[in-house]
Amino acid sequence: MIFSAEEREELFTRELIPLFQELIRNACINDGRVDSGQEVKSANTLQAYLGRLGLECRRWEPQPGRVSLMCDLPQKSGRPTLCYMGHTDVVPARAEDWKHPPFAAMIEEEQVWGRGTVDMLCWTAAQAVAIAAHHKKRSELAWNLKYLALADEESAGTWGARYLTENFWADVACDLMITELGGFYLENGLGLCSLITVAEKGVCWLRLSWKGTSGHGSLPYKSDNAILKAAEAVQLLSRWDSLESQDPVYLQMKRAFLEDGKLGLDDIDRGLAAFLHTAGHTTLSPNILAGGTKANLIPDRAQLTVDIRFLEQDCPGGTPANVIKLVQRILGPRLAEDCNIEVLDFFPPTHTNLEIPALGRIAQILESHYPQAKLLACRIGGVTDGRFWRSRGVPVLGFTLFHTDMGIQDYSERIHSANERISLSSLARCLDFFLDFPVGEAP
Repeated sequence: MIFSAEEREELFTRELIPLFQELIRNACINDGRVDSGQEVKSANTLQAYLGRLGLECRRWEPQPGRVSLMCDLPQKSGRPTLCYMGHTDVVPARAEDWKHPPFAAMIEEEQVWGRGTVDMLCWTAAQAVAIAAHHKKRSELAWNLKYLALADEESAGTWGARYLTENFWADVACDLMITELGGFYLENGLGLCSLITVAEKGVCWLRLSWKGTSGHGSLPYKSDNAILKAAEAVQLLSRWDSLESQDPVYLQMKRAFLEDGKLGLDDIDRGLAAFLHTAGHTTLSPNILAGGTKANLIPDRAQLTVDIRFLEQDCPGGTPANVIKLVQRILGPRLAEDCNIEVLDFFPPTHTNLEIPALGRIAQILESHYPQAKLLACRIGGVTDGRFWRSRGVPVLGFTLFHTDMGIQDYSERIHSANERISLSSLARCLDFFLDFPVGEAP
């Protein structure tokens, strides 16, 4: 172990806590608009921190204020490259719903409170401190170490991960990436598991549009009401259920969540059930319905926006055209023929090979802290920036080490929610993980 307990405490207290709090206070709020986020604030914070130790950073700014930052330790030939990747933007927060101001980064009850504490500034800050600590100590590592702090993850990665991987791949390529989301715990009759993300479902956002015929609202008999078409589509799409996946990652998750078949979805917490259900099924969620302009006017236009998270089993080939064909089959000939479908966003499913040695190294670190815990590979319905690297063949793992106080329900209740927070114990374990992982043998 390169760092002693005293050195780790010093790094945690004097470096990680202040850096973490500053990133929260920067309030890089991404509401989806091009000019939101302003991640330049946290890029400046991180560059100043890393620069004090003589580390040089490279920056990209595809839109004003939307800055992503990269830092490398000195490269050594013949060694694979490990990339620690975090993002600096956060989702909005309504202050009146919080116990403490969401961007004050207050510490109370041995916890840091604030927007972004678990999504994912704990990663972003701990990774920066770890790479700086290894540089300062001149550690002999098994990897060439790279650090990325990205803009715009909370809005499809357009000005961050997507921009960099499409335009600067030679600069951001790596042999292994560690990023969000994972490390939280599931404990039941089968024991204690720490989840690690190895796969993400595909995402496809579609806008469905229908035309009707306008008329007076007092004469609805056999009218051509566009909203009725959209409403019928809502019912068909929301009631459709795909066949359950039979791939090994999902089946292992199912076994752990349902205690080897002793429980059913209705027997576990609703949040856990939703997490498991989305891992094993293609889901279609009709989320925006719009149409009509006046109470007494039959609408001649209606639109429905659908969030689709798909498995390749239901959309072979994983293309937008195949997702559209699935939706058309569900709607049936009558509704589908009259429907115009527009693709708003698309990304295919991605997965990481379970045979990679890095999983063994992570399991080793987990066991050194919590001997009773086992690593549980999982697939998530949400998406992370890691998908852009995974789709290019890079093994990407979503993980950090938390204290066992971070259960999957705790994590699910805090991410993007009011009173988001992380315990000091979990934050310290994050730092331990990023300090320790690159010391192990590389493949």
